[in-house]
Amino acid sequence: MTGESFILGMSRIGLTFAGFATLLSFLRHPNRGWTQAEVNALKLLLEHTMALVFLGILPFPLVFTFGSEGTVFRISSATLASFLVLEFILQHRRLTKATPRRLAYFRYGFQVPCCGFTILALVNVVLGKLSLYAWGLCWLLFPPTFQLMLFLFFFSEGPSSERSKPTTPTEAE
Repeated sequence: MTGESFILGMSRIGLTFAGFATLLSFLRHPNRGWTQAEVNALKLLLEHTMALVFLGILPFPLVFTFGSEGTVFRISSATLASFLVLEFILQHRRLTKATPRRLAYFRYGFQVPCCGFTILALVNVVLGKLSLYAWGLCWLLFPPTFQLMLFLFFFSEGPSSERSKPTTPTEAE
């Protein structure tokens, strides 16, 4: 199958991200609870990485079943589009429960591109091209990468309510 090393490589990267996110959650300070926004961010990270693993492996049984690469990438793209629509709905519902730290980043860095890549995947349901499917797999890497960067950036800080409180010398002792 054309592009098999790329597709399997994307699956390996997805597993690596999932493992790193798990490690990061275990290294968190035990006395600090998770905010709802952080739980939502971790869910987004894990959902995208697991989807990347699944969608990276999906073309292989399909190529053995159908033989035609065009059919394989049409079915895989339909699955990708279904995931992206479901993920958009889930993230929108979670957004109503807990606002992320940077709402504009979420809207323009996740929601708008997610709609664009959903349209790209739907176009590929008709075309059946590896290149369009590969771009969809690359998109699945962006939200986890961005979330990991945010986790690492805010890792040493307390919850947002603690960050906004000024500390006095007596509180530091």
